[in-house]
Amino acid sequence: MTFDIMAAAGLSVSFKGDVKHIIKDLDKVQRQVVPLATAAALNKVVNKARTQVVKKVSAAKQIRPQRLIKERTYIKKATARKQTAILNTLTAGVLVEKMNWRATKAGVKAGQHAFPHGFKATIAGNQRPMQRKGSQRLPIQKINIPIAADVDRIARAEQRNGGREFTKQFNHELQFRLRRKGLL
Repeated sequence: MTFDIMAAAGLSVSFKGDVKHIIKDLDKVQRQVVPLATAAALNKVVNKARTQVVKKVSAAKQIRPQRLIKERTYIKKATARKQTAILNTLTAGVLVEKMNWRATKAGVKAGQHAFPHGFKATIAGNQRPMQRKGSQRLPIQKINIPIAADVDRIARAEQRNGGREFTKQFNHELQFRLRRKGLL
């Protein structure tokens, strides 16, 4: 017996053989292959989004090394049972003390960033860049570079691009897994 199925995307699939065997194979694909392909595609899309967020935020805020931004992102991966992948990003400012900084007469500099009221303070035997909250001597606070607005803007843009990327990755993963199982 032969069946021809024409999909809307122009993909033609033909089956030749026993109907019961074909239904069994399609059921196997639906239960096993599709969830795994979906999870793999979601994880690849989230990893790509993470890379783009790290690169773009680092470039926008001129923060080097990019590791300082990447450390602030966490991925919760999708599984075959849980078809959700999550990218979390901490939006609190990046501490200048983790960058290559130096104290100058004018204040503190870290890469392209200058903090005119910054100074070098020795706290617990370590030298750190600090600044005062007001005109008073105390309190002092650590200097950081705010990234919240840029992370939010770039993450939303990547989220909009994720749908197209997911479709592409899902088609690739599904074909790969079907070919490996000998069903394509």
